[in-house]
Amino acid sequence: MTDLQPIAAMIEDARDGVATIAQTIRATVWPGPARRDADSPGGAAPVHYQRSVAAAASRTGIPASVISGIINAEVGRQRWDPAAANPRSSALGLGQFLASTWLSEAARPGTAVHERARALGMLDEFGKPLLRARAALLDLRRDGALSIEAVADFARANLRSLGVETGAATGRIVYLAHHLGIGDTRRFLASALPEGQALRLLTAQIGDAQAQAALRRHGSASAAHRTWLESFISRKFG
Repeated sequence: MTDLQPIAAMIEDARDGVATIAQTIRATVWPGPARRDADSPGGAAPVHYQRSVAAAASRTGIPASVISGIINAEVGRQRWDPAAANPRSSALGLGQFLASTWLSEAARPGTAVHERARALGMLDEFGKPLLRARAALLDLRRDGALSIEAVADFARANLRSLGVETGAATGRIVYLAHHLGIGDTRRFLASALPEGQALRLLTAQIGDAQAQAALRRHGSASAAHRTWLESFISRKFG
């Protein structure tokens, strides 16, 4: 049994008002004594990015070890290729942000991406990305330092949405939200991720052939995706 399971009973309690979603997450992801943020696994940043990670951590309150852990999980320990791309999706850069997520972050006031886009004249008078600047804005994902800031901004927003205090963050829950996005994270924790979405997510990660094999092995796309994701997070974050 993985650290992300079981959750069904806790979700039922949350629905009955006995537990909050934050309590559910803590009980699910942090069984037993809490670990200090500095002890969160995930690995350190390469030397040439350590200053950028430290700056993002200082600005957002997300531990440097967690920021580094997310990027290590996305693009590989010590590789940190700022142009890393997933051929099966629109994910690009150190944070492997999808195009839609990056554009949303650009439109969200207070984020590093928003501030950079505004300075470069990529936003309209309402702070929304200009259509003519879309390609150049998406290409900013190749900026390693900016992607690091974006990872931290996105993590902070997701934790707030889940009702988890920044200081209580560990790599697992932050990465789960980074990987799935806030909506699918809630559905994943509630064991309510639709079959079609589970299959799309799994295929984007491991390819069609392996996804179909996992589907046959586990009997459903949601079970196959959950097994893969829990195993992946456990490997990356200990």
